[in-house]
Amino acid sequence: MATKIIPWPLDSIAFKERVVLDGVPYKLHFRWNVRGNFWSMTIKNTKGVALISGVKLVYNYPLIGRYKGRDLPPGEMRILRGESGDDAELARHELFNKTANLIYHEA
Repeated sequence: MATKIIPWPLDSIAFKERVVLDGVPYKLHFRWNVRGNFWSMTIKNTKGVALISGVKLVYNYPLIGRYKGRDLPPGEMRILRGESGDDAELARHELFNKTANLIYHEA
């Protein structure tokens, strides 16, 4: 089982990323919710159809496994923090300054 780090751009509050997960292309959309102070993720197929939408990104929790059967990647995504810190709320800056990473574990 291979592990892939999903790229995160420099300081941005909304962006899109095209990735290939387990051999299938997807479009990932990320947005920082200013009111709630959290990141959310939408996964779309290559035709732009949302497979899941508004998934809150939190530490050390399976992000897509509970949505199986929606043409999603067969693996799992998690937010992992570097060696320092606890599992408190994910701050806006942690993914682009690399103190945390969005990881995909292939099936």
